[in-house]
Amino acid sequence: MNTFARLIPVEPLSGPKVRYYTIELQHGEAEWSTPESDDFFSRHEDIDRLADMVDEMFVWLDEMAHYTGAKLEFFRNERNALALPPENAKRKYLGRHLNVAYQEYNTLRLYLIRLNGNVVILLNGGEKTSRIPEDCPNVRAHFLRAQQIAMAIDDAMVAGDIQYNRDQTDIIFDQDFEISIP
Repeated sequence: MNTFARLIPVEPLSGPKVRYYTIELQHGEAEWSTPESDDFFSRHEDIDRLADMVDEMFVWLDEMAHYTGAKLEFFRNERNALALPPENAKRKYLGRHLNVAYQEYNTLRLYLIRLNGNVVILLNGGEKTSRIPEDCPNVRAHFLRAQQIAMAIDDAMVAGDIQYNRDQTDIIFDQDFEISIP
């Protein structure tokens, strides 16, 4: 049975350099779920030991949206998808130069799809407790779902269901468009 997804703009996080989107999922005839990025932040923001890590995520997203754009160096490569925050060495270096509140460790992973330097689709994630995402009970499902969504988004772009606007600073799609995720 396929899962369906629809793109939702994330206006409060978007800025002049990056437009953020997230997705809502629907399984069968069920109602649409909470948007993926909303679920990620709401599950982690009230956990004291993760609060600084969540704040760091917001700072990275704000930095990209308002100042730098979504540069590849800001993300971890996670096969078909990407993740925030960047690798520790990059976090330390970039954090000093970009006004990002660098934390010694950030075990949270927010999976996402970077369509280009101006458009990013925020997904979901969790606290990573093992080196390999598939071995971590907290992120395994989110990691695997991110891989499926990334491939489905790529297929939708190839098919023309999702297109860039003229200057490639945003995407255009039918508001009723639903992405089928196997």
